[in-house]
Formats: sequence, C-alpha cells, structure tokens
Amino acid sequence: YNTNEDHKKIAIAISSMWKKNLDGIIKITLQNLEWKTFLSERRLGKFQVAKNAWCSAYNEASTFLNTLLSDSSNNRGGFASKEYDDIIHSAYLAPSQEQRAELYAKAEDILSQETALIPIYFYVSGLLVKPYVRGFKLKASQGYYFKNVYILEH
Repeated sequence: YNTNEDHKKIAIAISSMWKKNLDGIIKITLQNLEWKTFLSERRLGKFQVAKNAWCSAYNEASTFLNTLLSDSSNNRGGFASKEYDDIIHSAYLAPSQEQRAELYAKAEDILSQETALIPIYFYVSGLLVKPYVRGFKLKASQGYYFKNVYILEH
C-alpha cells in the first residue's frame, strides 16, 4: 500500500481478517511504499497483493470493466481472457441498453470466477441542496451542472 494513513488502516484491517481466518495458510507482511515507488513496483508486477482504485469518468459500466481488458494499461493484475475481451467489445456494439447490460453481466460473471479482485469499498459523496434551489443537476462524472439553476424566493 502507498503511504497514506487511510490506506494503512485498510491494509491493517484486511491483514487482521486474513490472519484470523487464514492463519497458517498464508503469511502476511505489509509493505508501505512512497507513492512513486508504489506505482513503479505495481506497474512492474512486483507484488502478490496490491491496492488499486478507480473512479468513473462517465456514467457507464465500461468505465470500470475496460480496466480489466487484456490490453488495458490499467489492468494492474495482468488478468487476460479472450472471452471477457470479446464480450466487452460486443457490448460496445450492442443495439440496446438491455443487450449491453446482459453482456456486461456475463463479463462480470467471468470476473467473479477468474480474477483475484477484492472490492473493499466504493467512493461515495453526500450532497445537500437547499429545497429552494431548483434546476440543479449532477453530471455522471460528479461535476456540477449550473446552467439551469435558480433560487426560489424564500
């Protein structure tokens, strides 16, 4: 994990759970690395387990699923599956949202069976908007959209 108190807490919690449930099966040694070193070691594949994070850039499942394509530079664990790649590429061409969703579900099934991914948490953010603020929209990329915002008299 890279140097960050929150990441350290997560690493300690996970190692504690693994030690409790897998004691004697695996040996756990945590390694804290400065950010640049962490990125370099991870890129070179010098790890057995490494922290990774990804945030969406747009409101579409492919923003996450693309990171595990065989040729993706974001595929840190080296997962490679022609079947997975073919399904994702087919989803790009799907004529309807329903068909795309079915293909993404198949791709996710492959991931659940064939990868060593352990999702820990999902980033969330709270947003409070006064009831007299109208027309406020949040873009899929978490950007604010103020074009049609107005304030009611209050």
